[in-house]
Amino acid sequence: MADANDLALGHLDRLKHELKQEVDSLKSMIVTWLLVLGLAIVGAVHVTSAAALALADGTGWQLWLCYGLVASVVLLLAGIVVISRQAAKEEL
Repeated sequence: MADANDLALGHLDRLKHELKQEVDSLKSMIVTWLLVLGLAIVGAVHVTSAAALALADGTGWQLWLCYGLVASVVLLLAGIVVISRQAAKEEL
């Protein structure tokens, strides 16, 4: 009986160790993705701001109009991507 108890405790310890490794791996992956997402957002803000400034400089239009146009284009493209992904999911 003691052997079965020791065997069960050994399995339980290995299970705890594997679970801890999986949780640590998941934490690391979440932190990495959040960092990537944060950098992508900062990059997107810089790119769209540069596009609006370039549009204003090139056309002579007011800056608020250029920011509005760039934002509209970004929202339109995002909407197209979302709709196309939903259509692709519905086909499956």
